[in-house]
Amino acid sequence: MPESFVGRSSLRIQGLLLLLCMAPPLWACTPHTELEKVFCQLKAKGESLPSLEDFRRNQPRIQALLLKAPARRQGIALPKVVTKAKPPAPKKTVVNSKPEPRKASPAAQPVSSTPRQLPSSLSSCQLQGHLIQCPRQQFRLATNRANRYLAKGALGPDNRLGLSNYQGERQNPQALKRHLTRSYERYIEKMLSIGLGASTMSFSKFYYTHDELQQLGVDFADRFETMFGYLKKDKASMAIKDSYLDALPPGIGSCNRLKDNILVCDNGEHNWVYLSFTD
Repeated sequence: MPESFVGRSSLRIQGLLLLLCMAPPLWACTPHTELEKVFCQLKAKGESLPSLEDFRRNQPRIQALLLKAPARRQGIALPKVVTKAKPPAPKKTVVNSKPEPRKASPAAQPVSSTPRQLPSSLSSCQLQGHLIQCPRQQFRLATNRANRYLAKGALGPDNRLGLSNYQGERQNPQALKRHLTRSYERYIEKMLSIGLGASTMSFSKFYYTHDELQQLGVDFADRFETMFGYLKKDKASMAIKDSYLDALPPGIGSCNRLKDNILVCDNGEHNWVYLSFTD
């Protein structure tokens, strides 16, 4: 498979994942960086791109990837991207608190994912790169999977995400969190079912996306279902790499148990899923 094709599929998959939390634009295109200037130029020329707010949530390298193809079509040169990545310090996950409200900022805000109170502590587990060793369980880092390894019909119309909208009181944050935890469990399982285990969003981003869509009057379940359909369609026709991320979780403190057989880790920017296995 040509590297350029795989690269294009990477861009397309990442772009679709970004669109999962895209809301209708309610503001003018006001750039603050050189990449944002190109973004606004492309928007003005009718190129299909996410909202400026969602664009800003990405690191400059991903922003450049999103702009690369449309900029080439329009004959616009992209500015050189210089990244100075500094790995975040390991931070113990607080599992009983509601995620802090996110501040509007071009830079990604480091937040810890807190899917639920741990049924048992992970302090006795050891993070060993692609493996997590616990006293009675082993977990392996999930990767993206080629279509030939997926269950029959995984990319078909009958495999639906099937999220539901929250019907409880907005003044009951614990009930909302329980609902979103169950929804997130299903989201992770469905992403695994279509072979995108290494391309998931963190619980914090999932939670905030729900909040933002609610505030804008956008149907949360319907938006995710639509994007899940796009992901299946593109996955059926595009080759992808096992992973597009070399980094690994900073420590076991960034990990949490989602289900008995699933652990999730995130550093505020990237998300990792670990699945239970037996030798």
